[in-house]
Amino acid sequence: MMYSAVTHKLLSEIEIPKEERPEAEIAGFGDSGVDILIEFWMIGIDDGKNRVGADLLLMIWDAFKEHGIEIPFPQREVKILNTENMRLS
Repeated sequence: MMYSAVTHKLLSEIEIPKEERPEAEIAGFGDSGVDILIEFWMIGIDDGKNRVGADLLLMIWDAFKEHGIEIPFPQREVKILNTENMRLS
């Protein structure tokens, strides 16, 4: 689902040559998420409407929201081992 959401968003927002389809793949696993790699060719990289960078990240973020894909956040559990000398205030 993530692959189709991202590639569909790229195709609808960026001028990509028809013979060059975007590709998305898993690059690795992080502590609390999945790292993805997205590759694509685009027309007129220096043209105003086809600038990349933060705009690309925002497009991917929007695609995730539109398809209900959530990015997990780290959750930690703290365990106190020695409580004998602790004071509770």
